[in-house]
Amino acid sequence: MEKAFKGRVVIVTGGNSGIGRALVHQLAEYGSILYITGRNAETGASIVAELHSKNVQAEFFAVDVQHAEEVENFVATVLQKESRIDYLFHCAGVILGGEIRDHKLEDIDKVLRTNVLGTAYFSYCVYRKMAEQGSGHIINIASAAGLMPIPLMGVYSSSKFAVFGLSEVLRMEGKGLGVRISTVVPGIVDTPIYDRGTYSKTDKERSKNLVKNQASTITPEKAARRILEGTVRNRAVIHTQLYARLGWMSYRYFPHIFRFVCARYMKPYRKRLREA
Repeated sequence: MEKAFKGRVVIVTGGNSGIGRALVHQLAEYGSILYITGRNAETGASIVAELHSKNVQAEFFAVDVQHAEEVENFVATVLQKESRIDYLFHCAGVILGGEIRDHKLEDIDKVLRTNVLGTAYFSYCVYRKMAEQGSGHIINIASAAGLMPIPLMGVYSSSKFAVFGLSEVLRMEGKGLGVRISTVVPGIVDTPIYDRGTYSKTDKERSKNLVKNQASTITPEKAARRILEGTVRNRAVIHTQLYARLGWMSYRYFPHIFRFVCARYMKPYRKRLREA
């Protein structure tokens, strides 16, 4: 895998933590030239200092993916320095849990702007350059919840459906232009996204621990390895866990059963809320 990434110009969004941070460290081992974005400048500076101590070429930029101008300016800065972009790993995202009827509009707005518009902005700016240079690979992180509807994650799930759809179309459009597009659909990965998430009318600690303590949960490092393996193989859809793939297949081939089972879950959930 080192050959695929050594000396390549790579952008990693959401590189402060979770899957993004794990990708940064693994790509650094392979000798990539890294441009990392995130919202926490202090954490970003710490990551870059660590990479510089290992003689890795890396820079961090504080970018809020919700704002098109910030994304556009960042990509322009990378191109001024490097003149090309070989890979984009778009990992930035936020989560919102609970029933849709209980959310605040500002929370819905944040999820859609970050997950949908953020992905669209970065994909647009980088894809245009890759099409011009006739090569490149964009890897967008969606979710298993972007392949099948997950109750209590409705807005998050819908945002990741959008990420999946956008990436699929770009893969078709980019095929004749030398640009590759892959969509990553992780299952549950033990990352801070659950700690930083917003939970409407439900216990945050119980909700996030219920998710993170599943036996099927994997580390960001393992997810990152599988993502890089799928990237090298140019997989259209990169699964990090088998159960997510099986869940997707069950929804595709037996949608009525899938909906019935998920709907049945809501009754005990609401009962627990009343008793809390």
